[in-house]
Amino acid sequence: MDSQQLTQLHDARARSLDRPQDLEAAHALGRLTARERIELLLDDQSTLGPDDAWFIEYGQLAGETSHLDDEARSDGLVAGLGRVDGQPVLVASYDVAVRDGTQTDRNLRKLARLLYLANRHRWPIVIFVDGEGARPDTPAMLPPVVVYSRGTWDVYEGLAELSGWAPTIAVISGRAVDGNAGIAMLCDCVIATTGSFLGARLGDGRVVTQRVEDLAADGSVDLLVADEQQAIASVADYLAYWGDGFGTGEPSPSLAGIASLIPDDRRQAYDVRRVIEALVDDQSVLELGSTWGPSMITAF
Repeated sequence: MDSQQLTQLHDARARSLDRPQDLEAAHALGRLTARERIELLLDDQSTLGPDDAWFIEYGQLAGETSHLDDEARSDGLVAGLGRVDGQPVLVASYDVAVRDGTQTDRNLRKLARLLYLANRHRWPIVIFVDGEGARPDTPAMLPPVVVYSRGTWDVYEGLAELSGWAPTIAVISGRAVDGNAGIAMLCDCVIATTGSFLGARLGDGRVVTQRVEDLAADGSVDLLVADEQQAIASVADYLAYWGDGFGTGEPSPSLAGIASLIPDDRRQAYDVRRVIEALVDDQSVLELGSTWGPSMITAF
């Protein structure tokens, strides 16, 4: 590779990163960019050894076209492999600063690649799904029946294949429409920030949305949090149950008094959450689905 080609490559890599105006626009709304979400989720680069890659990105230079000067950075989807608490984790993050985080055959191929790796290695996959569905000026693909152009599976089928095999986590922190919303609904765990929406586009172009608070009430959202930072912290908590050596193994301080938490009178009500917290390791409970079906508590 000659010096001119190397310069073009370095320039293309630099253009794929967040622009100052995108950072400013996201931060003005109290939001993170697609790349900032990944950086916040993955292990700190400073903790890695000299031979360890912090983040192996797939398709960083795959823009809307094949031109090196394409302005659609990473075609609106940052995708790759990193580590959370030292464990391999696949992560994909739609970029609303690039064509509203819409989906194309090109960026869905990247996501399908991650799904293949998740299935092959049983690695967890985290998808930040904010985006407006199919890119309106991209030609629609013919429906695949037997042969898939995007990989071993199409994206939806790949997520279904992973259910019960490798953890799949979706994060909604703004607005997810059509295909982006569909990805969330096929993940094992859906974490959403308050004030976010899922939506569907009607034939006349209008988008009908539903608040995540309502979706949490019917069980479509597993965990509601205040903001993206808390969402990412919750993702890390969820992933910890699949890692090695989770928690301290220390008993809960309330274990000694567990017998007093359940009354002798079987007709007397008591707080079963206090019983669960006393029974398990200290600070190790992650409850999901607390906003619906309140007669049963489900937790890791």
